[in-house]
Amino acid sequence: MHFNNTSFGILPYVKQVVWLTLVTAIVALAVVCVRLFSLVHFSADINIVNADFWRVLWQGLRFDVATSIRLFLPVYLLSLLAVLLPTVVGRCALWLGLVWGGVVAVCVVVLSVANVGYIAFFGTPFNASAIENLKYDNDAIAESVWGSGSFLGYGLASLIASIIVAVVCYKMAKWLMAQRVGVKLGVMVSTGFVLISLVLVLSLGRGSFGNFPLSHKHLIVSASPTYNNAVPNGVLAVYYAVLEYLDSRNLAPTNDAEGRILYQAFYGHEPREGALWPQLFVSTPKLELLAEKPPHVVLHLVESLGNEPLTSEFGGQVDLLGGLKGHLQQDYWFQHFLPAGNDTQSSLVAMLGNINFPTITQSKYKQVSLDTAAAKVFQRKGYKTVFIYTGYEGIRNRSNFLLNQGFDEVVGAHQLLQQYPQMPTNVWGGEDAYMYDYAANLMLQHGTDKQPLFIVTLTTTNHPPYKVPTSFIGNEPAVDSELKSKIGSLPDHSLATFKYTNVHLGQFISRIKASDIAESTIIAATGDHAVRGLTGFKGGVLRNIAVPFYLYIPSSYKPNTPVDLEQVASHKDIMPTLYQLSLSEAIYPNMGRNILAPIKLGSPHNFAASDRYIVTNKGARLKTKPDVINPLLIGHGLTLGPPVPEADFASAQVYDNLVDWMMRKQLVGEGLVEISGEDPQ
Repeated sequence: MHFNNTSFGILPYVKQVVWLTLVTAIVALAVVCVRLFSLVHFSADINIVNADFWRVLWQGLRFDVATSIRLFLPVYLLSLLAVLLPTVVGRCALWLGLVWGGVVAVCVVVLSVANVGYIAFFGTPFNASAIENLKYDNDAIAESVWGSGSFLGYGLASLIASIIVAVVCYKMAKWLMAQRVGVKLGVMVSTGFVLISLVLVLSLGRGSFGNFPLSHKHLIVSASPTYNNAVPNGVLAVYYAVLEYLDSRNLAPTNDAEGRILYQAFYGHEPREGALWPQLFVSTPKLELLAEKPPHVVLHLVESLGNEPLTSEFGGQVDLLGGLKGHLQQDYWFQHFLPAGNDTQSSLVAMLGNINFPTITQSKYKQVSLDTAAAKVFQRKGYKTVFIYTGYEGIRNRSNFLLNQGFDEVVGAHQLLQQYPQMPTNVWGGEDAYMYDYAANLMLQHGTDKQPLFIVTLTTTNHPPYKVPTSFIGNEPAVDSELKSKIGSLPDHSLATFKYTNVHLGQFISRIKASDIAESTIIAATGDHAVRGLTGFKGGVLRNIAVPFYLYIPSSYKPNTPVDLEQVASHKDIMPTLYQLSLSEAIYPNMGRNILAPIKLGSPHNFAASDRYIVTNKGARLKTKPDVINPLLIGHGLTLGPPVPEADFASAQVYDNLVDWMMRKQLVGEGLVEISGEDPQ
């Protein structure tokens, strides 16, 4: 018995398998070119001798093959079913495969190029934040993407890549359909071919011939994020971004046993009998000065205020600081400092809520009032708490959320316009100068005799599309070739908005220092994240993401012991530092340390934490690669040396899990016990 070429679908099936092979090869070749560009573009010390380099290419190839096959699988299975049906059915399936294969190839390549563009700006492949950003106003998103400086280049690259891939697919399809096979295949040969091809397709689609298919854990091949970022193709990155987004919608309940295990792992001793929740809080000491004269406290959260552009090494002879420079030199300036996240929302929620749930402001938990909220610590001690924001109040539902987290008042762009009708607006809100003026006026009018103030400000001007305020035109920094090489694809005017905000932050500080409340006001400032898109340099991954932490402290409130400005710290330490500086007998969550105090050996808080790194004085560890540490080069700040094996970061490794447990305890757990406080560790 034979399968006749004109009666049954074995030959269309054979062509479908050949077509699937061609499509997979086209995708793999195109994406490997994108991957190589990513490795070369984002790493200043790329080395083909490095085993990580080849692991990236091999693992990426496995994912590319698996992705192509999985996307093509429905059409392949249709051709498989058509083997025993008349040839016309198999031919229809083949034609469908030709069209679908071209669509798959173009989509994978275009999304891979777009993914590289996303990495260039955010330092990570597509993630849940990319989906959350779609909830912004579409016009605002479009203007910001266009203004980031790299959209045109990556958009053009996507267009060219899609045309090339489409043309190649068309020519390959035309060639395939022109082939004529006059051989009659017997039952044994046909059956053998079908079975072997089926096994190969399913195995390659799994990415493995073994028991375990490719999964998210296989995306991590190195201690270097540059290498890891290059592994997923665009479709895979989007897929895991969607999963991450969906997973963030629901939180698992907690139990006391889990909390006690995490408590002991982090703090290094067993919790006492009784309720666990109160033991997660500590108290500032009783101080007569703070009890009788609590100072005003202002925390400025500045959009894209990276530490690196503040250094003379970066700017050279170009002034990027304005009046802020003198204050950085006169007061406390911590430069080895990491942000909680790589976007505004993540850092804002982490600092003011002590949770790691950026989407909470728009989730079903948005009305929950957190016991760990920073403003509540000040509110319980009699402070008036105000959040002042240059942006529109409705962005990410921030205004409503913060009013539930201990802020008595939230002032956004709409309220600022009522006070300053002449304030220009853009897609994100108003201009920083007016916000700083509003905050200064509020403090000066409040004076020293009234209720103390806790103010948090958040700027927006130094955000894509980097629209330079008309009042600042003519004051833009002159960007020379050396500086241009450091900002990569960012537009030159991004340095103008960077300087603009620094100028007005400096003016705010100068105004307060020259006023009657200078000796009763503590001023802090940090970046929500660093400037995204700076060109990388050898060992500089931490320097690229570092933000400054600036502190002005009146003489009567200054610490009596020397302060180590070279220590490594992060956003988690800002609020504990401010509590200790300003509040007497205040209870707060024990999740950070006072960086003005001498470092206590053995303290569980002696590390810095960002969304991707854990850093101690020994070195840095990528959270997704816990068995390798990059040591800090002595005398070179946050510059990293080559990776070395390292087994244990002790409490630092447990920190995220404990934060997560405390968050879930508040959002989905049972009722909370009234909090108390212990002496901070």
